[in-house]
Amino acid sequence: MPIGVAEFVENQENRCPVVLLLDTSGSMEGEPIKALNDGIKTLIINYWVRMF
Repeated sequence: MPIGVAEFVENQENRCPVVLLLDTSGSMEGEPIKALNDGIKTLIINYWVRMF
């Protein structure tokens, strides 16, 4: 969900940088990578979207 620069600058709420370190190695094949992707979707839907 892109935001405009003006909207970002005018928003004075506190922010906390977030870095996701995601394992995409061969050991994540199948169900583990599906679980990872589902978790990312949940994060985006429940937290990221609510911020904007």
